[in-house]
Amino acid sequence: MYTYSAYLWPSFISTALVACLSWYGWRRRKVAGALPFALGCLFAVAWSVGAILEAAAVDPGTKVLWLKFQVVWQLPVVTAGTLFLIEYAGFDRWLTTRVVSLLAAPSVLLAAFIATNGLHHLAWVGFAFEAGEITPLRGPVITGAFAVSYVLSAFNLGMFGWLFFKFPRHRWPSASARPCPPCG
Repeated sequence: MYTYSAYLWPSFISTALVACLSWYGWRRRKVAGALPFALGCLFAVAWSVGAILEAAAVDPGTKVLWLKFQVVWQLPVVTAGTLFLIEYAGFDRWLTTRVVSLLAAPSVLLAAFIATNGLHHLAWVGFAFEAGEITPLRGPVITGAFAVSYVLSAFNLGMFGWLFFKFPRHRWPSASARPCPPCG
Protein backbone atom coordinates (compact mmCIF):
# COMPACT_ATOMS: atom_id res chain seq x y z
CA MET A 1 0.00 0.00 0.00
CA TYR A 2 1.22 3.48 -0.86
CA THR A 3 0.31 6.91 0.40
CA TYR A 4 0.46 10.27 -1.35
CA SER A 5 2.56 13.10 0.02
CA ALA A 6 3.23 16.53 -1.42
CA TYR A 7 6.87 16.01 -0.44
CA LEU A 8 7.20 13.57 -3.35
CA TRP A 9 6.84 16.27 -6.00
CA PRO A 10 10.48 17.47 -5.92
CA SER A 11 11.55 13.85 -6.42
CA PHE A 12 9.13 13.44 -9.33
CA ILE A 13 10.45 16.61 -10.96
CA SER A 14 14.12 15.70 -10.52
CA THR A 15 13.45 12.18 -11.82
CA ALA A 16 11.78 13.63 -14.91
CA LEU A 17 14.72 15.99 -15.50
CA VAL A 18 17.27 13.19 -15.20
CA ALA A 19 15.16 11.07 -17.58
CA CYS A 20 15.29 13.95 -20.07
CA LEU A 21 19.07 14.12 -19.67
CA SER A 22 19.27 10.40 -20.35
CA TRP A 23 17.20 10.79 -23.50
CA TYR A 24 19.36 13.75 -24.57
CA GLY A 25 22.55 11.76 -24.03
CA TRP A 26 21.14 8.77 -25.90
CA ARG A 27 20.27 10.93 -28.90
CA ARG A 28 23.90 12.13 -29.01
CA ARG A 29 25.51 8.79 -28.23
CA LYS A 30 28.14 9.23 -30.98
CA VAL A 31 29.75 12.06 -28.95
CA ALA A 32 32.55 11.03 -26.58
CA GLY A 33 31.08 10.17 -23.19
CA ALA A 34 27.44 10.52 -24.22
CA LEU A 35 26.56 6.81 -24.03
CA PRO A 36 27.90 6.25 -20.49
CA PHE A 37 26.27 9.56 -19.51
CA ALA A 38 22.91 8.39 -20.86
CA LEU A 39 23.23 5.01 -19.12
CA GLY A 40 24.27 6.66 -15.86
CA CYS A 41 21.25 8.94 -16.01
CA LEU A 42 19.01 5.96 -16.77
CA PHE A 43 20.40 4.12 -13.73
CA ALA A 44 19.85 7.27 -11.66
CA VAL A 45 16.21 7.34 -12.80
CA ALA A 46 15.76 3.77 -11.59
CA TRP A 47 17.40 4.68 -8.27
CA SER A 48 15.16 7.73 -7.93
CA VAL A 49 11.99 5.80 -8.74
CA GLY A 50 12.94 3.31 -6.03
CA ALA A 51 13.42 6.16 -3.56
CA ILE A 52 10.04 7.67 -4.46
CA LEU A 53 8.25 4.35 -4.08
CA GLU A 54 10.03 3.62 -0.80
CA ALA A 55 8.97 7.01 0.56
CA ALA A 56 5.38 6.42 -0.57
CA ALA A 57 5.18 2.86 0.77
CA VAL A 58 3.39 2.25 4.07
CA ASP A 59 4.08 -1.44 4.64
CA PRO A 60 7.58 -2.22 6.06
CA GLY A 61 8.01 -5.17 3.68
CA THR A 62 7.32 -2.93 0.70
CA LYS A 63 9.76 -0.33 2.02
CA VAL A 64 12.47 -3.00 2.27
CA LEU A 65 11.74 -4.14 -1.30
CA TRP A 66 12.19 -0.62 -2.67
CA LEU A 67 15.29 -0.04 -0.54
CA LYS A 68 16.87 -3.14 -2.08
CA PHE A 69 15.81 -1.94 -5.54
CA GLN A 70 17.54 1.40 -4.93
CA VAL A 71 20.79 -0.13 -3.75
CA VAL A 72 21.01 -2.28 -6.89
CA TRP A 73 21.26 0.90 -9.00
CA GLN A 74 23.62 2.98 -6.86
CA LEU A 75 26.91 1.35 -7.84
CA PRO A 76 26.07 1.32 -11.59
CA VAL A 77 25.48 5.09 -11.41
CA VAL A 78 28.99 5.66 -10.03
CA THR A 79 30.49 3.18 -12.51
CA ALA A 80 28.78 4.86 -15.46
CA GLY A 81 30.04 8.21 -14.18
CA THR A 82 33.58 6.83 -14.21
CA LEU A 83 33.16 5.54 -17.76
CA PHE A 84 31.76 8.92 -18.79
CA LEU A 85 34.74 10.77 -17.32
CA ILE A 86 37.27 8.45 -18.92
CA GLU A 87 35.69 8.97 -22.34
CA TYR A 88 35.14 12.70 -21.83
CA ALA A 89 38.77 13.22 -20.81
CA GLY A 90 39.93 11.52 -24.00
CA PHE A 91 41.20 8.31 -22.46
CA ASP A 92 38.75 6.09 -24.31
CA ARG A 93 41.67 3.91 -25.40
CA TRP A 94 41.65 2.64 -21.78
CA LEU A 95 38.12 1.36 -22.19
CA THR A 96 38.86 -2.06 -23.53
CA THR A 97 36.35 -4.86 -23.11
CA ARG A 98 38.38 -6.18 -20.18
CA VAL A 99 38.44 -2.85 -18.34
CA VAL A 100 34.72 -2.23 -18.86
CA SER A 101 33.97 -5.78 -17.69
CA LEU A 102 36.11 -5.30 -14.58
CA LEU A 103 34.36 -2.03 -13.80
CA ALA A 104 30.92 -3.57 -14.32
CA ALA A 105 31.64 -6.77 -12.35
CA PRO A 106 31.08 -5.27 -8.85
CA SER A 107 27.66 -3.97 -9.91
CA VAL A 108 26.61 -7.36 -11.28
CA LEU A 109 27.93 -9.17 -8.21
CA LEU A 110 26.17 -6.72 -5.89
CA ALA A 111 22.87 -7.31 -7.69
CA ALA A 112 23.36 -11.08 -7.39
CA PHE A 113 24.13 -10.84 -3.67
CA ILE A 114 21.08 -8.62 -3.10
CA ALA A 115 18.83 -11.02 -5.01
CA THR A 116 20.04 -14.00 -2.97
CA ASN A 117 20.42 -12.23 0.38
CA GLY A 118 17.82 -14.49 2.01
CA LEU A 119 20.18 -17.43 1.60
CA HIS A 120 23.35 -15.97 3.09
CA HIS A 121 22.61 -12.52 4.64
CA LEU A 122 25.88 -11.12 3.31
CA ALA A 123 24.30 -7.96 1.89
CA TRP A 124 22.13 -7.10 4.89
CA VAL A 125 22.01 -8.81 8.24
CA GLY A 126 18.53 -7.40 8.81
CA PHE A 127 16.44 -4.25 8.96
CA ALA A 128 15.33 -2.20 11.95
CA PHE A 129 12.02 -0.35 11.86
CA GLU A 130 11.34 2.74 13.96
CA ALA A 131 8.60 5.32 13.42
CA GLY A 132 7.98 4.20 9.85
CA GLU A 133 11.65 4.48 8.89
CA ILE A 134 13.97 1.66 7.86
CA THR A 135 17.49 1.28 9.18
CA PRO A 136 19.38 -1.33 7.17
CA LEU A 137 21.88 -3.43 9.10
CA ARG A 138 24.61 -3.72 6.50
CA GLY A 139 26.62 -6.83 5.83
CA PRO A 140 30.09 -7.18 4.32
CA VAL A 141 28.88 -7.06 0.69
CA ILE A 142 27.24 -3.66 1.10
CA THR A 143 30.33 -2.41 2.95
CA GLY A 144 32.45 -3.64 0.04
CA ALA A 145 30.15 -1.90 -2.43
CA PHE A 146 30.61 1.31 -0.46
CA ALA A 147 34.38 0.85 -0.66
CA VAL A 148 34.23 0.35 -4.43
CA SER A 149 32.01 3.41 -4.86
CA TYR A 150 34.35 5.54 -2.74
CA VAL A 151 37.38 4.41 -4.76
CA LEU A 152 35.57 5.18 -8.02
CA SER A 153 34.43 8.55 -6.64
CA ALA A 154 38.00 9.40 -5.61
CA PHE A 155 39.16 8.47 -9.13
CA ASN A 156 36.40 10.67 -10.58
CA LEU A 157 37.44 13.62 -8.40
CA GLY A 158 41.04 13.11 -9.51
CA MET A 159 39.92 13.08 -13.13
CA PHE A 160 37.93 16.29 -12.58
CA GLY A 161 41.01 17.87 -11.00
CA TRP A 162 43.18 16.76 -13.89
CA LEU A 163 40.71 18.23 -16.40
CA PHE A 164 40.53 21.43 -14.38
CA PHE A 165 44.28 22.04 -14.34
CA LYS A 166 45.23 20.59 -17.72
CA PHE A 167 42.55 22.13 -19.94
CA PRO A 168 41.32 25.68 -19.34
CA ARG A 169 38.12 25.07 -21.32
CA HIS A 170 37.17 22.28 -18.88
CA ARG A 171 37.58 24.41 -15.74
CA TRP A 172 33.95 25.44 -15.25
CA PRO A 173 32.41 22.00 -15.89
CA SER A 174 35.06 20.38 -13.68
CA ALA A 175 34.63 22.86 -10.84
CA SER A 176 30.85 22.58 -10.85
CA ALA A 177 30.69 18.74 -10.81
CA ARG A 178 30.29 16.95 -7.49
CA PRO A 179 30.19 13.16 -7.79
CA CYS A 180 28.68 11.56 -4.71
CA PRO A 181 28.98 7.99 -3.49
CA PRO A 182 25.79 6.08 -2.81
CA CYS A 183 24.13 6.06 0.54
CA GLY A 184 21.76 3.35 1.62
